[in-house]
Formats: sequence, structure tokens, C-alpha cells
Amino acid sequence: MLDRLTINPNLNNPENLHIAKYEGIIVNAICSQGFLFGNNMDKIRRTKYPQPCFYCGGIAVHKFKNGKYCCEKIVSKCPAKKDELKKKAGKYHPLYKERIIVFCNYCGKIKEISSWEYNCSKNHFCNKKCCGKWKSENLVGENSHRYKQITVFCDYCGKSKTIPPCRQYKKYHFCNLKCMSKWQIKQPKEKHNNWQGGQIIVNCTWCNKPKKIRPCLEHRGNHFCNQKCMGEWRSENLSDMNHYNWQGGISAEPYCGIWLDKDYRQSIEDRDNNECQNPDCWKTPSKLIGHHIDYDKKNCHPWNVITICVSCNSRANYKREYWQKLYQNIMTEKYGYQY
Repeated sequence: MLDRLTINPNLNNPENLHIAKYEGIIVNAICSQGFLFGNNMDKIRRTKYPQPCFYCGGIAVHKFKNGKYCCEKIVSKCPAKKDELKKKAGKYHPLYKERIIVFCNYCGKIKEISSWEYNCSKNHFCNKKCCGKWKSENLVGENSHRYKQITVFCDYCGKSKTIPPCRQYKKYHFCNLKCMSKWQIKQPKEKHNNWQGGQIIVNCTWCNKPKKIRPCLEHRGNHFCNQKCMGEWRSENLSDMNHYNWQGGISAEPYCGIWLDKDYRQSIEDRDNNECQNPDCWKTPSKLIGHHIDYDKKNCHPWNVITICVSCNSRANYKREYWQKLYQNIMTEKYGYQY
């Protein structure tokens, strides 16, 4: 068996662990335990990734999304993969096309370009300097594409201005942005594209005073003069049973007797390392409190209380089913509580 075993000398193997090939099969081996094949590989000490490199058979240090292991974090750096890429690069690529030799239109030097570059333009240059010098000599005066310009007058100040022929079909022309903004200010509101007839007069829902609003806000059911009117109206119409988050008055229910003991609450915080246990905590406030996972104030058992900050506690009042499952999973993972 050992005669048919070949060890790869190029691998930088850790102590007491190496990768060998036995009849073409790559196996992990420990010198003190002998060679283990197949399902027994799970029993031996191994590196971070148990499988060898998919390309060269070396020790794997990275796993890609497709499930393949590699000795490098970038596939192209793997020595075996490098050889494959070299065989497919340049002239060996299936889509390779020979480059075309052309002469620079300004200095006459020889340059090799691809067929795509050759078909894109009639003129070819060595670099940007040659291109700029050629344009300064050949694309000036009547030869320039902007030579045949049209003279128009600014609609605000009346000064003349030259524009290309493609812009002559616009309704209005201006010297600059200042002239355009001054002209727009003097225009009546009715000419604006988004004009909807001006502001509408409505009555305040609380004090019944008239107030002007934009037409786009008319669909709202309630309108108020200021924050005071809105607050007073809400205190009378959106309180107790009329509030959308009414839970039957459970906020007024008393806590269990042990919850009044400060030492007990402190022991809960010490158990959780005096940190907010919400993985998505915003970490804005520093104050910590005990949160009842099932939202029952009378259930103060340690498995039902978790330490979170004040901000996370207020967030837990919405989507209660989501937060209850999240905190139950955290308590199960950390302390082994079953729910």
C-alpha cells in the first residue's frame, strides 16, 4: 500500500498532517493514526476545510459559492488554474483575431489595433497628443462640426447668442441660467407645468379655523392649524380603545412580585453580560432593561426575561410575533431554554 502512495512535495503541509495520493485518490493522513479512507475521514483532525484544492490538490484555504475548495482566495492565483488560463489567453483564445497594422494620421508611426477599433473610426493615432494636434489643424473653421451656427436672441435680456442648428427648435433661448431663472420668476403661475389651480382653503379639524393647503394634500382626512391643535385632537380621539395599538389596557397591569427586587433584575443583566442581546441593536441609548419575551408581565421567570436597551424595547412593541421568535431563538442558543 505504501509503495503505491505518493506524497505531493510541493505542498506546505502542517505538522503531523499531509495530503497524499493513493492510486489517484486524494486523502488526508495523520502519521500517528495511519491512513483513513472514505467515511473515516470525519474522525481525524483536519484543517479549516477538509477537502483539498479542486484544481491542484493542495491544502484548501477558501471555499467558493459553487462549493469548490481552492488553495487561494482568487482562482486565477492557483498554480494549476494559471496553466489553464495561459493556454486560453492571447492567440490561444477561441475568439482571438489578429490585430491590424495602421499608420498614425499625424506622425505616421506604425500601430497595432484590433479589428473593432479599426471599424469604429476612419482616423487612427498613436496617443491623445497626436489626436489633439491633428484636430487643431484639420477640424477648425469651416471643417468644424460647430462652424455653421445660428444666431438667436435671449428671451429675457435680448442679447444675441450663437447656437448649433439642432437647438433652434426650442421655444425659448437664454444667455445663461441667471437669465432663465429671472424669466421664470416673472411668468404667471398658470404657465407652470405642475400648476393645479393654487392653494385650497380648508377648516381645521380641531378649532375650525380656515387654513390654506396645497391641492395634493386635500385627500387627507384631517387638517390642523399647528402642532397644538393636532395634539389636543389626538388626545381626545386617539386614546384608549380608539388607538390603533390598543392592547386591552395591559400597560396598567402590575408586574409580578419578584420583579420589584433590584437584585433579581441585576442578576438578569449580569447573566447577559450587561449588553443588549438584540443583534440588530442601533446602540443609541446606554440604558438597559429587562424585556418579557412573551409580553406577560406576570411571567418573570429567567427564561422569559432578556436584557435589551430602551430603544430595542420600544421597537418590540410592533411586530410582536417576530420579536418573540427572535428572542426565544437567542435564549435557546445561549442558555439552552426550550419554548
